[in-house]
Amino acid sequence: MSYKITSLHVYPVKSLGGTNQQSARLSDFGFEYDRYWMLVDENHSFLTQREIPKLCLFTTEIKEDHLAISYQGDTLQIPLQLDSDIIHIKSKVWKTKVLGYKENDTICDWFSDRLGKRVSLIRHQKEQPRPISKHPDHFVHFADAHQFAIIGEESMRQLNEKSGLDQKINRFRANIIFSGGEPHIEDKWDKIKIGQNTLQSTKSISRCIMTCIEQESAQVGKEPLRTLATYRKGYFSKILFGQYYKLISQQTPEINVGEEIVIL
Repeated sequence: MSYKITSLHVYPVKSLGGTNQQSARLSDFGFEYDRYWMLVDENHSFLTQREIPKLCLFTTEIKEDHLAISYQGDTLQIPLQLDSDIIHIKSKVWKTKVLGYKENDTICDWFSDRLGKRVSLIRHQKEQPRPISKHPDHFVHFADAHQFAIIGEESMRQLNEKSGLDQKINRFRANIIFSGGEPHIEDKWDKIKIGQNTLQSTKSISRCIMTCIEQESAQVGKEPLRTLATYRKGYFSKILFGQYYKLISQQTPEINVGEEIVIL
């Protein structure tokens, strides 16, 4: 059976729109710049589409020296190079404490004005790496849990067939999407090889209300969780869709669309 990568996605700011890339660079934290930034409120609690669905309407694009963010025709540029005026902000991603660098007031004000509330944008502080739960030798930026979220197109096809809807796979915010195989074949793999890089499965992905947000409109519905609950309930009644992986061996700097996934 042949498995081929059909799309790659990096989400520079946690819960904002992602970038669709032909090649994605690898790092010690997953894809380079994936969930590298994060919005926090006045209490320094992290913000996601769970609280503010319209965050999905902010689009992102990684340029040579900056991150471009657009919302309703307005564009913001954030230098990839850290600003010289460093302010540290303590926050949490779920129960894990994190420390980030606060972006300048102009950047924070731009988001605050468009969200109608006071927020700050912080970037990952690599000097204090955040280990993956139960995998202390592997790290992430501000992702919810693990380095790479992988979903097969056949898993999405089966979901749409069962729901009778034509939902897009982007609501699951995967990093790697592939073709080939049976639905949820990604759950059965242990180690895989993409090019000269080896990844290993870490856990199934439990799904929440964010998957019910249509990424093009920010409209919130009941699908796909309603349908998934009929056939994808796992441990502790969690709804599972997709699989997390970690990078265990890197021989090339990036992963590319069109590359084969080899099962080890």
